[in-house]
Amino acid sequence: MVYRKISPDMKQRALELLEQGCEMEQVIEALDVSTRSINCWAHNYEQHGRVNPPSVLRGRPAHLNNCFARQST
Repeated sequence: MVYRKISPDMKQRALELLEQGCEMEQVIEALDVSTRSINCWAHNYEQHGRVNPPSVLRGRPAHLNNCFARQST
């Protein structure tokens, strides 16, 4: 499978299909997703109440000071 963006609606639908009794293999084949992805979505849903995790800022915060500001002289 190739990396692609999967909409939250499709992720939610995958979890709903599993709850309704569909086999994991059927959901994987129908939606062309991996078992690992479905497990990740289920974990996010259990932990945060939604299939996409909350946004977390990554990296160092910008450190700007007045030496970069233009001076009007």
